[in-house]
Amino acid sequence: MVEDGRLTEIVERRNVHSTLEGYDADDGLEPVSLSPLATVSMNLWGFQPSIIPLMRESISQHDFETDSEIQLSTFVGQVLESSSHVFEVLPTRSRCIGITHAKDLPVAQLLVRLEIESGHRPEYAFV
Repeated sequence: MVEDGRLTEIVERRNVHSTLEGYDADDGLEPVSLSPLATVSMNLWGFQPSIIPLMRESISQHDFETDSEIQLSTFVGQVLESSSHVFEVLPTRSRCIGITHAKDLPVAQLLVRLEIESGHRPEYAFV
């Protein structure tokens, strides 16, 4: 959830796929149907150095035998619940172009190129 431009809560949804009406999540959570206008994390995070000790602590406490990775969204959600850190949200009107697996990359590259050529996305993000 976002309030006044700041992240207040993260609800990680899994097994999301597109439908004619928007998106559905097959993860056992409600609602199953998700609005195409819902705020989503693009897993593009910019952290201040003050977050590094919390990352190190999370890594030291994580059981890598049962879960081989620490999801950034889960980490940030835990930080929101247990500290006073503030995460600002930068909204965009760009569509969500998902990359979950290596095989998704060519389609994502094509979609980004089409958005650049149509003027919906700049050629270079940071100039």
